[in-house]
Amino acid sequence: DADFAKIFSFEVLEGDLQSTLHNINEIAISLSVSKAYFGYESALGKVLTDSEGEKQYKVGAVLSDPPTNSTIQYQMIFPWMNAPDWLIDDDWGGSFMEAYIVTKKDVVVESLLEKFDTISKAHFLKDDESVIRPVLLKDYHKVASGNLRMVKMLSAIAAIVSLIVFINFINLITAQSMGRIKEVGVYKVLGSHKAQLFLQFSLESTLICLVSGLISVLISFGFTSEINDYFHLNLLDDFTTVVIFLAW
Repeated sequence: DADFAKIFSFEVLEGDLQSTLHNINEIAISLSVSKAYFGYESALGKVLTDSEGEKQYKVGAVLSDPPTNSTIQYQMIFPWMNAPDWLIDDDWGGSFMEAYIVTKKDVVVESLLEKFDTISKAHFLKDDESVIRPVLLKDYHKVASGNLRMVKMLSAIAAIVSLIVFINFINLITAQSMGRIKEVGVYKVLGSHKAQLFLQFSLESTLICLVSGLISVLISFGFTSEINDYFHLNLLDDFTTVVIFLAW
């Protein structure tokens, strides 16, 4: 649908996405597709033919590749007018497509649900008990991936591990302090005050945490590619992203 260009903010590298989606004979492609078919030449205005050789489409826009963490993973975007006849009928029961809507800021959810129920009764088959329920875009990635329960479970495990690490760190500091009683005594004999000792030990602990954090960042950055290859994942391996994530 042509509103795709209005709702989403994917970067357009060449051409006009809005105009392309209004033209039945044009197509928008991703940067990777552009490089695959046309190399490093400009794909704008070039022609692509479908697999059956029956129809040709002129490239009207080139978009940057979608982020790996985006639910929408496109390669080619066709205007809705190219949809087959069987897709455009009175039965809206198919669940293989997604619809995105933009609501007003002051919309009342209850009234929106009532309108969805009206749409369901009007366009679904009589024996179809499916219902339409909206999902916030910020929550859709978790719902679409089906891993919401897994995310919660891993978050709980991470919280427990963090708590264990915190307790172990406290125990370690306590054990070390018992071994540094003589050192504290020497400092006091030399005239050190309690505040000075507190500042010294605090700085030492802070330095240890900073060095440990830096090492963890380097390890995370160094092994991201290997983890992606082994587990067939798309974890971000950008150093800046890793630093921001750990800092958060």
